[in-house]
Amino acid sequence: MERRLAVGEVSQPDVTLAHISLDQVRVSLREVQKQSAVTRVQIANALGLPATALDAAQISFSFLDKLPLEFPSPEVRFQALLNRSDILGALIEYAATQSALQLEIAKQYPDIHLGPGYMYDQGQNKWSLGISVTLPVLNQNQGPIAEAEARRKGAEARFTALQAQVIGEVDSALNGYRGALSKLEVSDSLVSDKEKQLRSVQATFNVGEADRLALLGARLELVTTLLSCLNALIESQQSLGLLEDALQRPLDPLESFPIVPEAHSRTRAGRKN
Repeated sequence: MERRLAVGEVSQPDVTLAHISLDQVRVSLREVQKQSAVTRVQIANALGLPATALDAAQISFSFLDKLPLEFPSPEVRFQALLNRSDILGALIEYAATQSALQLEIAKQYPDIHLGPGYMYDQGQNKWSLGISVTLPVLNQNQGPIAEAEARRKGAEARFTALQAQVIGEVDSALNGYRGALSKLEVSDSLVSDKEKQLRSVQATFNVGEADRLALLGARLELVTTLLSCLNALIESQQSLGLLEDALQRPLDPLESFPIVPEAHSRTRAGRKN
């Protein structure tokens, strides 16, 4: 742009805008370098190592491309309701209240004990023989039964609410992940288009029909699109993490869920580079 200004092909405001853009890129670069240094320290802390231990380490990010393409909703719900600790805890609580209720219901009936059952009656001057019987109260233990039933209904209500909450979390995380994958697919398509555009401009530049500014502009558009694609990839990984949190289990890109009752199993495939 400065060379064009020197020969009168552009105006000074055009060059000023180019300088402003360059300064903005330099500021962004410094911010990214700062963020990269902070992140490496965080990684070292997570590994229990000093930050200097990673100075010579080459960290691979190839795992970012490994994204499961599909999770059928019934299987995802099944896994959440089958494995989540809070769901299992609520089921155990409900089972305990159910057992307590059954015990109180059993107390309605006499608890009959056969034993020696004899006693010398001094008034009658004879031995009295018989069996020992524990009789129920007149209301047939209805009070404790009602209390136990109320506790069971409370446990049932808490479990129902928790189950609805878990299903909502799983569905929300799954929809977010699917949306992120769709966004990533569009970004990949844009990158492909920009690569074709760059090849076309490069060919035009090679035969002298395009100037260097046009070539650099095409490269810049490709790099900008690649950054957007990277952000979409990071968003997809974050959405996958939220789905793992909702399921309370890690998800392997090549893993197949166990078969859901009355449903077919499906094989997961990793995202192709």
